[in-house]
Amino acid sequence: MPRRDTKPLAKAILARLGSSAEAMNAPDELLREVPGLGESAIIEIKLVRAAALGFENKEQFRILFLDKRNQMIADEVQHARRDGESTTIGFAHEAARRVRLELELD
Repeated sequence: MPRRDTKPLAKAILARLGSSAEAMNAPDELLREVPGLGESAIIEIKLVRAAALGFENKEQFRILFLDKRNQMIADEVQHARRDGESTTIGFAHEAARRVRLELELD
């Protein structure tokens, strides 16, 4: 975000969504309805949420889908497999599978 007073934007977010927790968990479409809240600010809100989730007591593996301009298209949480496979290897396999699926759609 460019350097400027963000208090009016914060007030607009709270007026539209009710709380900072609601803002962080809101779908992108709802965030786009806030006047003055652009795509880069929406991504920053989602990144703050992702960082906050990093403090949970369980491991998470997230796949971030980006377009050609490195704008986030989707953010998916991958759940741990329970078949005895190493969690890291399982996540890597799932990420590769999802990439193949996405490339087939293009």
